[in-house]
Amino acid sequence: MRRFIAVVITAVATLSAEAACFATPSTAGSQAVTFSGQCQFTGTSSFGSPVTLVPSTVRNNVAASGTCSGTLIARNGSAAQLSNTAVQYRASELGTAESCAGDPDAVGSGALVFDQGTLRFNVTENRVGGQAALVYTGRKGGSATGVAYVSSSDPAGLLEQCATTGITSAPVQIVFQTTPSISG
Repeated sequence: MRRFIAVVITAVATLSAEAACFATPSTAGSQAVTFSGQCQFTGTSSFGSPVTLVPSTVRNNVAASGTCSGTLIARNGSAAQLSNTAVQYRASELGTAESCAGDPDAVGSGALVFDQGTLRFNVTENRVGGQAALVYTGRKGGSATGVAYVSSSDPAGLLEQCATTGITSAPVQIVFQTTPSISG
């Protein structure tokens, strides 16, 4: 009887070990969302304090919606081909020398919100005037680059606002391209 119990315990332990080896990524729960492709977003950049001609420390929050095309791998390991799929873009950056002329060193974090999961990233921005070069680093690796630009139908009005009361928000367009993929 003892020998039988020992054989059963050994068999259960072996089956448990084999099951662990063949566990799907969804049971692991720690896999990141990974994206490879490109996106376009339109939204609003809102500033924590007005941006003026005088450089100052300013928080910039961006909320935009748009579409992405490429390959998305969800946390559970399932892959999806995206073609102009709706995605939300959220980011918050802090610039220490923010002005209407530019900001050479804004840094922050954000996320791309897909139906299949959220991809978190860190971002650095180097802005001159109404256009910014963006560099993204995935929280779990990989990278992307982007360009953001003010898309106002009244650029003269924005310049006047900058010189007087300061800009508290501006319409923005963002183009995002992975190099070659980003995970977060």
